[in-house]
Formats: sequence, structure tokens, C-alpha cells
Amino acid sequence: MWGIVILILAGIGLLVILPSAVNLLLGLIVPVLIWALVGWLTGYLMRGRGYGALYNVLLGVGGGVLGSLIFRLFNLQGIGDLWLIGNVIVGVAGALVLIYGVRLFSSNKAFGK
Repeated sequence: MWGIVILILAGIGLLVILPSAVNLLLGLIVPVLIWALVGWLTGYLMRGRGYGALYNVLLGVGGGVLGSLIFRLFNLQGIGDLWLIGNVIVGVAGALVLIYGVRLFSSNKAFGK
């Protein structure tokens, strides 16, 4: 009898916890995939191929942050509201500026090539 009660309570707990865990997981996976796409696209524009999975994601994150700041500075933050396409445009623009800035101010002029 107690075994059935424990199984029912465990099932109810799983039904309560599982949707939250799935939402959290999807909430992390989708942005990382967008950042990887942004990094790969920027790598493709700058050197003809991406930089590898980890660097694509990092470049996408940095580009997204920098692009958001730049677009907000020029009062064009509405572009980022176009969800996927807007975020990719903002991220690629920011990542391009990021790579050019590092090349300009760094002693490593071949950065990102």
C-alpha cells in the first residue's frame, strides 16, 4: 500500500518538476544555438570558415552584447526585436566589430584569420 502511495507521489512530483526542467533546458539550448550560428556566420564572413564550436559560441555571445550596445547607441535597438533574424543581424554586426577592434588594437594583427 505504501509503495503505491510513494509511486503516485513520485509521479506527481515528476509531472511538476519535468516541465520546468524542459523549459530551462530549452531556454539555454536555443540561445547557445543562435550564438553558435552568429559565430559561424561571422567566421565565414571573416575567414571563409568558422572558428570551431566553442569559439563560435564565444564570438556569438561577445558579438551579441557588443552589437546590442552599438545598435542601442545609434537608436536602432528595434532590429533586435525581430527575434531570430534580428538577433542574428545584431550579433553578426557586433562580432564583426569585435574582430576588427581586436585586430586594430592588438599586436596580433592576424587575430581571427
